[in-house]
Amino acid sequence: MDNLAWKLAAVLRGWAPPSLLDSYEAERVAAARENLEVTTATMDFLVPRSPERRARRQQVLDRAVDDAAARSQIDSGRLYESFWYVDSPLTTPDPSRPWPGRPPRGAPPAPVPGVIVPDSAVHGTPGDAASPGSRLRALVRGRLSVLADAPGTAARALAVLRRTLPPQVPLAALDLSSLPGGDPVRAGLAWEPGDLWLVRPDAHTAARVRSEDELVVAATRVLGGSEP
Repeated sequence: MDNLAWKLAAVLRGWAPPSLLDSYEAERVAAARENLEVTTATMDFLVPRSPERRARRQQVLDRAVDDAAARSQIDSGRLYESFWYVDSPLTTPDPSRPWPGRPPRGAPPAPVPGVIVPDSAVHGTPGDAASPGSRLRALVRGRLSVLADAPGTAARALAVLRRTLPPQVPLAALDLSSLPGGDPVRAGLAWEPGDLWLVRPDAHTAARVRSEDELVVAATRVLGGSEP
């Protein structure tokens, strides 16, 4: 629902063109196909349709008592994971970090554009976007956010987006270096000096860029537009 909600809000409030809604099908059809694959594999295991499949299931169950690898064949753990929009038309690929595919069960996703942003409890000071008790994903939802690693960098990124994007677009820039709880987020994103991460209103990352010009292009792409 987050995927559709922010796009409808963006179009109805005038900060994105109707073409943004086309991305819903591209993103959620891919997610539905993956869910079907996972569900089919799960049901094939739960309800085997041949003696051979029943025998295989029993072998896996017997092995799972002592073998952690066998347990992943019983429950893939995929149905409660967020889908990652690495191939979305709204995502700006990072050539230096190609998507390696789904990680093993229980492992975090690779830090590439399209994955949901790592979550952490963040606590702000007066004037910060964060307030005590905030969590990062809750903080970025409903607006286009930039994650930076220095106060000046965050302020400049916010200023350039305000100058170039429609005035209705809700924006935020967070300096993770000044937020207690920012370090786990930077670790989860494999942060490098000079990074700017753009986060969509549904808390999925959209781009990892190294300049303000690249940031503007990536933000325009998220809103369903062409390069400015």
